[in-house]
Amino acid sequence: MEPSRCLLMIRGLVKKNKIIEVIVITILFLAVSLTWGTTWMAMKIALSSVPPVFATGLRFFIAAPVLIIMAKWSRKPLMFPKGKRRFQMVLSLFYFAVPFTLMIYGEETVSSGMASLLFSVMPVAIVISSWFFWARDYPDAAGGDSHRYDCPKYNYSS
Repeated sequence: MEPSRCLLMIRGLVKKNKIIEVIVITILFLAVSLTWGTTWMAMKIALSSVPPVFATGLRFFIAAPVLIIMAKWSRKPLMFPKGKRRFQMVLSLFYFAVPFTLMIYGEETVSSGMASLLFSVMPVAIVISSWFFWARDYPDAAGGDSHRYDCPKYNYSS
């Protein structure tokens, strides 16, 4: 079955029945909590037997096939367009590889619970720092009108 048809069927079923909606939301919440919650415990366990850089590489090596299968199934491209590949490499390095390696190094001295709490605050810190650093250059990020200032709109789909 095509992924979009399957999702539309599930969405239609959920909208019709409030009980099913609550069950689906609960299952999804538990799946996210279990996945994100056990990540830090697994890193702490891995740290006892392998070096931090190897643990980070192993984590991405295990996750890559899952991501590739999901992208193929949903017919979404994994790579950015040709003109944006350098940006994709920089993003991958500084948004995933370096922070996760540093977090595993940090977990040598901090509990896994504290590490997960600190890492969960990161999106909020990024939003706040982005607003401070880029509000002047990209007024749309601060609630302004980007068309009035001729700010670029990025389109990664083409």
